[in-house]
Amino acid sequence: MKKNLLFISLICFSLSSNADTQNTELAKKEIQSKNYEKALVYAKKALKNDELENKSDRNITIAIDYNNIAYIYVKLKKYDQALDFYNKTLEIKKKIYKKESKSLTITYNNIAQLYENKKDYKNALKYYQKALNAYETLLDKDHAYRIFTLKDISRMYEYLDKPFQAAKNYKEALMIQERILPKTHPDLYEAYLKMANLSERTEALNDALVYYEKAKKLHLYLYKDDKKHLEKLNQKIDYLNKKVLK
Repeated sequence: MKKNLLFISLICFSLSSNADTQNTELAKKEIQSKNYEKALVYAKKALKNDELENKSDRNITIAIDYNNIAYIYVKLKKYDQALDFYNKTLEIKKKIYKKESKSLTITYNNIAQLYENKKDYKNALKYYQKALNAYETLLDKDHAYRIFTLKDISRMYEYLDKPFQAAKNYKEALMIQERILPKTHPDLYEAYLKMANLSERTEALNDALVYYEKAKKLHLYLYKDDKKHLEKLNQKIDYLNKKVLK
């Protein structure tokens, strides 16, 4: 499960009595029909009308309008324009929320995903880390969002060719999964394979063997009829055993 960018409907959230909910809802309907250019027109109308009603630089209605326009620009693959509006969203939210908040983490994640789409992995990492730092003050240590974000951070380190940092963050995510998921959950199978691969890349061959063996055990339970991938697992385990013994 992956965190998604959010288009926020003011009607659903009822955040402001003077918000232009009509144009916001029209934008939402156009998005559902994938008519993003039309959606953008309505979203910008909503922003213009809300700006006439709200003069404060700390108004959450305006922040939501900015967010919605950014979301549409992402759908149009106009990432620079989207980034501009997400930053405007963040600027207002930082004035409203003096401490970390769920609303801020949504924007951190949106900006991180946007930078990732642009292949700007350093900045993506920066904002995923901001999200993680916020989660550590807002959420339980075993919350699923921490798993997602630790894996996001691990992926950025992989893109940046920093396998040790990638392995460290992925392992932390895996440890949470092991605590909260049933021992035969398919997500653990995928996580063991990934952790084995990262361990290989960092020359931690004994650790890689442990994770491949765990993956094999789950494979036999979950996918016993898939002989092809089982054979590949056995070959990998044999290869690593020989390499460790050299």
